[in-house]
Amino acid sequence: MALVPGLALTGTATGAVLRPVGELPLSRRVLAGARAGSASAPAIAAVLEALAAAAAGVRAGGWPLAGRGDV
Repeated sequence: MALVPGLALTGTATGAVLRPVGELPLSRRVLAGARAGSASAPAIAAVLEALAAAAAGVRAGGWPLAGRGDV
């Protein structure tokens, strides 16, 4: 038995059975912080842009199980 986040469920192993934990949807909040002035550094800017794009994809229903509240 394992608790697995919705984003990890892109497919199931043969014989695996997925069951909801409870009636209420699960959710998470991801926060990113950067020191003042460093958000424009190429590597940090790339990570922040990737996080924003991933969040937009989840909100738009572009991830597996999106819209069920467990992403």
